[in-house]
Amino acid sequence: VTASQLDEQLAADLWLLTPPCQPYTTTSNARRRDTADPRAASLLHLMSPAVLPAMQRPPTRLMMENVPGFVGSDSHKMMVAALGTAGYELQEFIVSPHQLGVPYSRPRYFALAVRRPLSFPRQYDCSRGPLGQGMECRTRPGRSPATSEEVGAGPAADAEAAIATAAAGATKDGVSSSDPWVAYAVSAAQLARFWRVLDVVTPSSTYCNCFTKHYTDNLLAAGSVLASEDFAEPGEAHAEAVVLGLRFFSPDEVAAIHGVRADWAARARAAGLQPRQQYALLGNGLSVDVASYLLTYLLQAQ
Repeated sequence: VTASQLDEQLAADLWLLTPPCQPYTTTSNARRRDTADPRAASLLHLMSPAVLPAMQRPPTRLMMENVPGFVGSDSHKMMVAALGTAGYELQEFIVSPHQLGVPYSRPRYFALAVRRPLSFPRQYDCSRGPLGQGMECRTRPGRSPATSEEVGAGPAADAEAAIATAAAGATKDGVSSSDPWVAYAVSAAQLARFWRVLDVVTPSSTYCNCFTKHYTDNLLAAGSVLASEDFAEPGEAHAEAVVLGLRFFSPDEVAAIHGVRADWAARARAAGLQPRQQYALLGNGLSVDVASYLLTYLLQAQ
C-alpha cells in the first residue's frame, strides 16, 4: 500500500493497529527477531518515510497495541521516529485490565497518537512512574495518560461473574455436557504432569492470569484454571480432576473476562467453531474494556 492509496482510497481519520506480536514476544522459547522477522514488515512499511510521513491526509488519531516486549525494540524506535516526523504527539501505556477493576492480568503496550494541532487533554511528568490507580506510564518526558478517576469510572466488571458462574450447556470438542465441571475438567494426565505449576483460582478470587491462544493445550503460563472453593491439592495421589473440582474456564467465561459481547461464544458455536478455535481467537485478541477506555481518552484530544 502506498501513501497516495491511503490518501485517496481510505482517507481515514483513525487508525487502529494490532501488528503481529511474535517479533517482540519475550517468552522463554521466543526468538524475538524484531525487524528481522517478516511479520514486522507491515508495521515497518506503514512507518517508513514513504508512507505515513509522506501522506497528504494522514489520520488525525492513531492507536496501536502490542506486547510489552515491543518497548525498546528497533521497531518501536522506528515507529516513534516516524510519528514525530509526521507531526504527532505520542503517549504510550502499559495497561492491564485489572487496573480498570476487571479481575484479569493481561498487560499490553498501547501507543496513542494525535496529529497536531490536536493535543491530549492532560500532560504529566511521567518520570514519577505510575499515577495512582491509573495507567502505568511509558511516555516521552512530560507525557502521561489520564488516571481512571480523571477519565471517568472504569468498566463494569462483569468479568467477576465469569469466575463465579459456570456456563450451562458448555461443550468440549463436540462432547456435550450441561456441567462445565465435567465438560472442561483438567484431564488426569494433565493434572499428573502440571499440577505443581498450575495457576489455580477459585470463584472468590479477584484475579486470573492471561489466557493465550494455547489455553487447554499448553498448561504452562497459558491461563488460570478454576477450582471449587473446597479444592485441595492432589499431592502424589492424582485423582481425576473432575472429582477434585478443577477445570478450565469455558469459552463463554474467557469471553466475558475479555469484555466481548455476551453472546460471542454462542455465536461462535453456531458458526461451527470448536472450543479450541474459540480459545485461539480470544487468546489472540485484546481486552475490550481496556481498548474502550483508551479510545475514550484518545477521542478527548482537541
